[in-house]
Amino acid sequence: MNDWARKPSVEDFQTLREIASSFREAWRAIRPPFPAGFEGEFEDVLALDYMDYEFLPYPEGLETAHAAMLCGEVLRKVTDLVWLVNATGEWILARPEELDPRFAICPSARLHEAGGSDPSLDERYLTFVQRTAMEYVVVVQPEDVQGLQTFFQPPCGGERLSRVPSQLARLLGHTS
Repeated sequence: MNDWARKPSVEDFQTLREIASSFREAWRAIRPPFPAGFEGEFEDVLALDYMDYEFLPYPEGLETAHAAMLCGEVLRKVTDLVWLVNATGEWILARPEELDPRFAICPSARLHEAGGSDPSLDERYLTFVQRTAMEYVVVVQPEDVQGLQTFFQPPCGGERLSRVPSQLARLLGHTS
């Protein structure tokens, strides 16, 4: 696809499935307050933040970078982004090269930008996903952002993002 990255192999995707499975098992083991299947749904982001809030341990051998991949999978499912793996093995979300404008992020790096190296921060995963979604909204066509509205609806968006749904609606041409 590119000279800086390759499409993930079957083995790469198996690793992602194993990470999701480990988090799913850990989540179910705590008698969770809400369902999360770690299958690329928005609740996965909320579950990761809940685990941090309650200081629950991640599955053995997994860390913040693995959780960031799960958040990346949530973003992938509601956008046209695809997974790539760069030369150093980092997972990257990018728009397919035939689409303009170009857009690419490294979920683990973006999580750290959002304060992700500090597990005591509230909603670090939600913050990461929302910031990335907002950046994506700015660069793509209005018809490409409809799936992202979920990230900004109450209660997840809270007061600080209360205007985002109306701004997205205006971008999408639903209001003037």
